[in-house]
Amino acid sequence: MPPRTTKNRLPSTVKGLRATLSASEPFCSGTLQLHPKDLEIYYGREAGRFVDLAQVAQQLDVLEELEKACEHAPFGREETTMDETYRKAGRMDAGNFVTRFDVRESGLLNVIRAGLLTGEREIDSIRAELYELNVYGKGALSKPHTDTPRGEDMFASLVVILPTPHEGGQLVLRNKRKKWTFDAGPLLAGVNDRIAYIAFCSDVEHEVLPVLSGHRVTLTYGLYLAKDPHSAWPGGLTIIHPSNSNPNIVKDALVALLNDPGVLPGGGTLGFGLRHLYSRPNGVGALGTAGRSADHCEAVAERQRCRPLLCASGSWARAAVPYARGRRGTHSGQPHGQPVGQAA
Repeated sequence: MPPRTTKNRLPSTVKGLRATLSASEPFCSGTLQLHPKDLEIYYGREAGRFVDLAQVAQQLDVLEELEKACEHAPFGREETTMDETYRKAGRMDAGNFVTRFDVRESGLLNVIRAGLLTGEREIDSIRAELYELNVYGKGALSKPHTDTPRGEDMFASLVVILPTPHEGGQLVLRNKRKKWTFDAGPLLAGVNDRIAYIAFCSDVEHEVLPVLSGHRVTLTYGLYLAKDPHSAWPGGLTIIHPSNSNPNIVKDALVALLNDPGVLPGGGTLGFGLRHLYSRPNGVGALGTAGRSADHCEAVAERQRCRPLLCASGSWARAAVPYARGRRGTHSGQPHGQPVGQAA
């Protein structure tokens, strides 16, 4: 019988895959490639003006004009106050500008749904309501605060950072004694066809650190639960958070685990957690079903002489397929073209 990996001596690759699959954060972020036309902004009721953000790196004066056209951004829940030591930024209400970027058509809301909603809410769609454009010039900032809900169904905010040259202006998030920093400047440096985005739950405290140079231009949306259909993920998307929504990150962690000679050196059973019961090809036994208890899964694992080491979600049941270790990095025993199932 191959030696078992004890709970107290888990290989680092097992820990790495577990951390990747179980990542749970109150926000999701990434970048998204757009068509140049989606980066056009029109503003000004009396004298209409136009900003082509795809060309703004060569026309920095247009950002200064946009900043001058904004009002000073207030802060406060019950009473709004103007205090540049607390919040210094330009604000333009959604009724005073038009952007050709359609957040729904871009497919971004579907990505956010997968990143923020869990359990029964995973099947819900998201409605986004654009409510302001902000311009943070040099020295602009926003002290720690939480957003004021704009309706009973509002559960999160979405900030889209447009590709304008700037340094500083990092968005810092805090929740349950944890802290994260999202710096869009380096992500967008040298590109003119991509936006950065970050969506976070309404109870997350956040602040914008001072802008050191350039202009940080953002679109802010309120996110609401909706019941309409959702679309597929857009092309040109790179997900940064949560890591378990990025297939490349999950793949790298899994490959590292399978290539580790210390993991199942004598062969064993590789199990995948599934959220639903799937039909199976002939010859492949189902070792677990959706909705079964953790005790049932432990009993299944014991019958197969294996011990489950990974569990990304307590609601996942386990299904397993046997494999034999061949050359390092290769695994045989499962015929090609006959997958057992896939996580939903």
